Amino acid sequence: MDHKKYKLGDKIGGEFSVVEVYGGEGKSGMGVVYLVKDREAPFPYVLKTFQHRPGSELAEKFLSEARAWIQAGVHENLVRAFWVREIDSQLFIAAEYIAKDEEGRNTLSSYIRDGKLNNERILNWAAQYCYGMSYAMKKGVLCHRDIKPDNLMITPNGVLKVTDFGLAKTVIVDKSIDDKKNWWWPFGKKNAMIFNAALQTKTGSAKGTLPYMAPEQFFDSKSVDHRADIYSFGIVLYEMTSGGRYPYHKTALTEDPLLEFARLHAQAKPILFESPLIPLIERCLKKQREDRYGTYEDLLKSLKEIAQDLNIIITPPPVIGTSEDEELYTMAQSYVALKKPDKALDAINAFVSKFPERYCGWTEKSRIHLEMNEPVQAISAAKKSLSLNPYNSHAWNNLGQALSKQGTDFNEAKKAYEKAIEYDQQNTGAIVNLSILLNNLSEYDKIPGLLVKAIKLRPEKDTVCFNAGNIAAFLMKENIISGAKTILNALTEASPIHLNAWHNLALINLKEGFTEKAIKCFENVVRINPSDDFAWLSLAKIYFRSKEAKLTIRCCNELLKIGKSVTQAVSIAAQVLNYTGNYQGSIELIKGYLEQQPENDTWWFILSEIHEFRDNHKEALDAAIRCKKILNKYGNNTNYMNLKYVEERIRRLSEKP
Repeated sequence: MDHKKYKLGDKIGGEFSVVEVYGGEGKSGMGVVYLVKDREAPFPYVLKTFQHRPGSELAEKFLSEARAWIQAGVHENLVRAFWVREIDSQLFIAAEYIAKDEEGRNTLSSYIRDGKLNNERILNWAAQYCYGMSYAMKKGVLCHRDIKPDNLMITPNGVLKVTDFGLAKTVIVDKSIDDKKNWWWPFGKKNAMIFNAALQTKTGSAKGTLPYMAPEQFFDSKSVDHRADIYSFGIVLYEMTSGGRYPYHKTALTEDPLLEFARLHAQAKPILFESPLIPLIERCLKKQREDRYGTYEDLLKSLKEIAQDLNIIITPPPVIGTSEDEELYTMAQSYVALKKPDKALDAINAFVSKFPERYCGWTEKSRIHLEMNEPVQAISAAKKSLSLNPYNSHAWNNLGQALSKQGTDFNEAKKAYEKAIEYDQQNTGAIVNLSILLNNLSEYDKIPGLLVKAIKLRPEKDTVCFNAGNIAAFLMKENIISGAKTILNALTEASPIHLNAWHNLALINLKEGFTEKAIKCFENVVRINPSDDFAWLSLAKIYFRSKEAKLTIRCCNELLKIGKSVTQAVSIAAQVLNYTGNYQGSIELIKGYLEQQPENDTWWFILSEIHEFRDNHKEALDAAIRCKKILNKYGNNTNYMNLKYVEERIRRLSEKP
């Protein structure tokens, strides 16, 4: 059955306006995901489609599991599900929208892709996972079945939330394993035979995402419990701790990935490395579920013991409020996005008064005060957030911005930004803010390294490239050429269409005598923007000095075609024609333009030079005299030196026979 596809601006069921569209069929158990608004809700949320038709067996299971997610209610570490229903012959579930942060991240996958996470962040997010899953179990959600980084959302203020309960993709298996040598199943011969028969008859199914599935999920997804989720989270923990590596050596059975992953999870031992979390991860990854942590409370206890050994603070579990209380936080974020800071502040003030121990509320409050240009209040809120969670990079960045705006303690602002970067090395907002502060303090040494890192991390981020370009231009003015060049090289490599970076890099190369490099930079400019007269004129001058006649004429013709820098283009082109033997052509070119602009002193001066080059001193003198009259007529301070130069030319030409 083909599902109806909606696009931006459409209304789903005539009620829900589509704001954005994410994902697509086949990427998960869910289909397309829509960000929507409706008149009844004070904030946007997402509608997720299910890929199977209403009334089917899978659809009924989806409805059952979706209702369990909804019944889990409201918890800071769970993505909230609001309702599930059929609309336009499709099943939809409405869920809380988790916005992306300034770095474009809203899932744990994004953070893992960026590199190894520090222990402070890993332990706190792991604890938050336990808080959320333990609460969900108490509300009747016995097993998630699809724990993976994509289903662990991270809010803009750094809070982990588990999403998509019971919505794992179902994989129907249709290959026999009779011909697979050395195959064995760790749960006994009888179970292996049952599993094999299920594969042959297609009645068995494995539910989840293959790289994260517990061994028992491959045998019978109906019998799994929360210990399968603990196994899956063990793999997530391994990836977080190792910088994105997978715990098992994969082989080349790509023609049958299900059997390959089943073998890995059933047989393979994790690849160990040095980390205080490795013993905990090993226990999560035990093949027999009885050997893993039995409860989330047990897992949390081990996490806290590791944190204590490392002198790391783990934030306590959140106080659970009513749905109306929890919505205050979401409303505050929505009002910020809608440019209504006063309403946002009212909502967040109500939230922190009800939940004073929630660091995310204080972080959001500090951000709102920054939006309202109230640094004193922003400082107070950021410090309160950090007293509850000292590893929150967003709060440290907010504190740095507020201290910078207040302008009373730049050293403390610098320390705040450095802390933000320490706890999130991919926080390019903090990296750029620190660079701006160091630039204002004339502390230039560290700036190039910081900005190069930010550019490499987020080349697509406009604020990173914009500020890097501005700082590079400032360093050029301060004659800090090496630092500027380092930034500009990184900018042009990461963002090949950055015009200002190519311009400034060309100027630096010219100043340093690297003519060929300068030419390449200017050629990139005109490739990106064919109407850039500065680049065409610069190229014309370079080629003219290099006696590249054809290339010089090409640049001049481009200037004349776009109608910019015409005076310089005509002057250079006429000189090239003259020097290459076309005296008459050069005269005709200039005189043709002088008929249109007879008061152009530059062309009269160039005409004088051309005549003198051919020893036509009388014509050269006449042109120089005409140039002087025009300069006298329109005399001002800018052409004073030009007038002196012309008078010297007239004197010299007058002395010649």
